[in-house]
Amino acid sequence: SMPTDDNNPTEFAVRLAGYRAEIDRFDDELIDLIQRRSEIVAKVGALKNEMLDTRCYIRPGREATMVRRIVQQFADHPFSAAAAAAIWRLVIAASTSIEQPLRIV
Repeated sequence: SMPTDDNNPTEFAVRLAGYRAEIDRFDDELIDLIQRRSEIVAKVGALKNEMLDTRCYIRPGREATMVRRIVQQFADHPFSAAAAAAIWRLVIAASTSIEQPLRIV
């Protein structure tokens, strides 16, 4: 809701702009971290292609362990643990496609 008459609309706007700028900075950090993570995932894929004769790029147990860890990290946090797990499942799925490029047969 908008500030009431006894609040200072200028202070509200300034503080809101400050919070939004901080959120944007965090978003930039998240973007950078996801991109850096993807570079490591690509290295893992290259290593597996070089060293292993397999088409299995992520073990189901590894994915389950990663998601369990995320759920634990968000267990006592206002951000939903289920939402965090869903985000990581998307990150893992996207990473799997980096590790194992789509092959048309």
